[in-house]
Amino acid sequence: MPFFFLIPPFLLYLFGVLNLFGVRPDLVLSFLGFGLFGLILYFLIKYLQVHEHFFRTNAFFFYIILLVLLIATYLFGSEANGARRWLNLYFFQLQTSEIFKIFIIVFLAKLFSRSTTIFETQTLFLKVLITTIIPTLIILKQPDLGTALIIIIILGVMVLHSAIPRKQIIIAVSLVLLLLPLFWFGMQDYQKMRVISFINPKDISGAAYNMIQS
Repeated sequence: MPFFFLIPPFLLYLFGVLNLFGVRPDLVLSFLGFGLFGLILYFLIKYLQVHEHFFRTNAFFFYIILLVLLIATYLFGSEANGARRWLNLYFFQLQTSEIFKIFIIVFLAKLFSRSTTIFETQTLFLKVLITTIIPTLIILKQPDLGTALIIIIILGVMVLHSAIPRKQIIIAVSLVLLLLPLFWFGMQDYQKMRVISFINPKDISGAAYNMIQS
């Protein structure tokens, strides 16, 4: 990746440091530490991906690890306001769904690239659905509706650009539309309010406040 691609995130990070100085100067040092850690992690990932094809080769291995971490978060994670989304690693809190949200792209790309025969293409959709729905349901149980919806959108976009037969896609979309009422009644009240405020953001001081401000 060209070096100039690092300029926008660096400027955004610098803007965050300057703002933190005025609001919480006691957090600046830890913010700088996390920034340095992120930079080291970036160059490590860049080296592994470019020189070793590390993530593509070990995609399934990382998928299993992240799936186990999602289950551990749901069972043993730190609870706040009725939700368990963070795994306490003592020295920092890890939101496993955020990591999975990024890595699912690598994993699905690996699945799509391996389907070369007609039989593999016919069974591909089933593999993709199973390996995506299981972690998505776990994330929904945390509950984290926003991340779950993002994963579903990622799945939809990648499926549309894959070699999966269009007939299978149409059948799957039809089933999803039929199941939407059941999904709606299974949602929490605050989740329903977020969906309603997204479609019709009239409640400026209530459920739609955060969306309007963003």
